[in-house]
Amino acid sequence: MISQDDRLGKLHAPGTDLALMAFSGREGINMIGGFEVDCLLPTGQLDADDVLGRNLWVEMRTIDPAHPARMFDGVLCEVRELGPVWGGAGYALVLRPWLWLLGLRTNQRIFHEQTPLQILEAIFAEYGFPHDSLLQGSYPVLEYTVQYDETDLAFATRLMAHYGINYCFRYEGGTHRVVLFDEVDSLPEVPGTTRPIRATDRQYRDQLEHLHSWRVGRKVTTGRVALTDYNFTAPRSAMLAEQADSAGHPFDDIESFQFPGRYPDQGAGRSLAQLRLNQARAADGRHRAQGDSLGLAAGLRMTLRDHPDPAIDGRSYLVTQAEHKYVSEGYRTGDGGTADRDSYQGVFEFLDTDRPMVPDAAPAAPRVQGPQTAIVVGEGEIDCDEYGRILVLFHWDRDTAKSMRCRVAQSSAGNGWGSMIVPRVGMEVVVEFIGGDPACPLVTGCVYNAENMPPFDLPGANMVMGMKSNSTPGGDGYNELVFDDTAGKEGVRLHAQYDLTAKVLHDQTWHVLNDRATQIDNNDSLKVKGTRDSQISGHDTLDVGRELTITAAEKITLKVGMSSIVMDGSSITLKSPTVEVKAGMEFKSEAGMMSQHKAGAVYDIKGAVVKINT
Repeated sequence: MISQDDRLGKLHAPGTDLALMAFSGREGINMIGGFEVDCLLPTGQLDADDVLGRNLWVEMRTIDPAHPARMFDGVLCEVRELGPVWGGAGYALVLRPWLWLLGLRTNQRIFHEQTPLQILEAIFAEYGFPHDSLLQGSYPVLEYTVQYDETDLAFATRLMAHYGINYCFRYEGGTHRVVLFDEVDSLPEVPGTTRPIRATDRQYRDQLEHLHSWRVGRKVTTGRVALTDYNFTAPRSAMLAEQADSAGHPFDDIESFQFPGRYPDQGAGRSLAQLRLNQARAADGRHRAQGDSLGLAAGLRMTLRDHPDPAIDGRSYLVTQAEHKYVSEGYRTGDGGTADRDSYQGVFEFLDTDRPMVPDAAPAAPRVQGPQTAIVVGEGEIDCDEYGRILVLFHWDRDTAKSMRCRVAQSSAGNGWGSMIVPRVGMEVVVEFIGGDPACPLVTGCVYNAENMPPFDLPGANMVMGMKSNSTPGGDGYNELVFDDTAGKEGVRLHAQYDLTAKVLHDQTWHVLNDRATQIDNNDSLKVKGTRDSQISGHDTLDVGRELTITAAEKITLKVGMSSIVMDGSSITLKSPTVEVKAGMEFKSEAGMMSQHKAGAVYDIKGAVVKINT
């Protein structure tokens, strides 16, 4: 009968008789890590379907009985047969933190009006695994955050790296938690608080946990970072943000310049520039050591003692990485073994807690290759903000209840002048991405589809181009400007559904080489403040259905050849070689005071009866 009870390490795989043979693994801050377990099954064979995806854990007893045992928990992600071993069948197991599972799902989605922590918590909640937040910093509410064609893991870690959020794991028996933090002092200390430095001989192994072979590593890094960005809501704002600090070598003034920095204003830029500087220098000044200190776990603080260098001794260090290796002597039938036959060794990396702990610089976000199309959504028929931005729903965005507001490219855009066409709800638009960034969409045009067909019958009317609008709300009318390029029938058509208003601040010239017809179905009004001249080479006909009124403030003159009629405010003068007045029935002429009739030669008055002064 095989027993693990007296072993330094034991494997817990509920429902099985698996026993631990060897264990190795790596854990670290901002590292997924994982553990490889070699084990044996005394009898029978292991059915992988019974254990895959379950939490298994290795329990390691520490040297100091006052310190709790270390647990190395993980989701069983891989099982491999090792073949027959002494005492049974051998298997190799791979345990991963549950965060590793986020790498199995690729997603495309948009998070709206959330902080980085809220986004992370939303993702974690989808998997239902535990996490803790020790974050002390203040993080912005992000209008839009896009996950595009990347795994949940890549997106989450990229988001954390961009804002300087660290993560590590806390392992327990049968479970583990993700811990988010941004300040080292929020992390707990190792059990017992301190660890001593000892020589490399084995005489200390069974006395207390210790470290040996403490080594300091240095690395050339930049000491200067500059960022800049552009914010269309404050286009003239200064955005350049710079941070510098001595890196301790002659080349520390080499500058790392990045655009875009992804921040809204210069103040936020300075904070991000400091973070980028910390990230650039994070690999410098790491310490490494070896030892049997099972209690050292990534994300714990430790005070070092008994180091001969006073610059190192007594200081507080953060465990940033830990590599574990454990081997148990082979099991024999009826022999449970003892801890004397077990061997554990750890390799650890440390960071002085006076230095900031930050994740490595965020990798570049996936780029969108070329333009895409999207559907305009929103409230009513037209939905835009003060910048003319519209809401679009991308074909890959499964959250149809929300959408992303995008700027719309126009043919010109000045201060209070330019062109303005707002794509309407239901239209299909073409979306480019500035720099290929899925978080920076720009609508560059519209396209027709089977639901929204062109306004002209194609392909028959392929010689016609123009614009036709649609009245809103309701769509019962339209405005239109159409160009017909049919040879011999070229034309321009203008349609105003309601009013047509034109204002010319200087001259207007119309030249019609053939006919012109004007029809006004109601009233016509013309006001000319200066002089109006009309020249008609042919006939001019005026047909008034009821009354014609002509009014002049000073004089009206009608002239044909040698004949004229002149009217002013006090007289009417008719001049002509011959003036003929005919009345079919009766002709009356009356003067209030005096009437004169004079002929230069003959004055002839005729009538059947002529009465004078009667």
